[in-house]
Amino acid sequence: MHPQQDPSLLSAYLDGELGPEEAGQVESHLQSCHACQQELSSLKAIQQAIQGVNNPAMPAELVAEIERHTLARQSWWRRLYQRLQKSFRGIVRAVKR
Repeated sequence: MHPQQDPSLLSAYLDGELGPEEAGQVESHLQSCHACQQELSSLKAIQQAIQGVNNPAMPAELVAEIERHTLARQSWWRRLYQRLQKSFRGIVRAVKR
C-alpha cells in the first residue's frame, strides 16, 4: 500500500510505527513521489512544532480535586489499598533516613 492510498502511512512512518518491510515500501515510494515528500515534510514540521510546545503543569489544587473525586468513586477496598500503600511508602522513607 502506498501513502497516497493510505495517508496515515506517512504519519506512522514518521513515528517509527511501521515494520521494516512496510517502511521500506514507503521509503521507495518517497524517492519518486514529490507530493508525498512534501506531505512528509509538513508532518515533520508539525511534529517539531508540537514538541516545542511547553505543557504547563496542572495546578496542585486541580490535581487534588481530581484525586478526591476519583477516590470517591472507587470501592472501599481500593481506597483502603491506596491508603495503606501511601502509609507503607512513608514507613519506607522513615526507615531509609
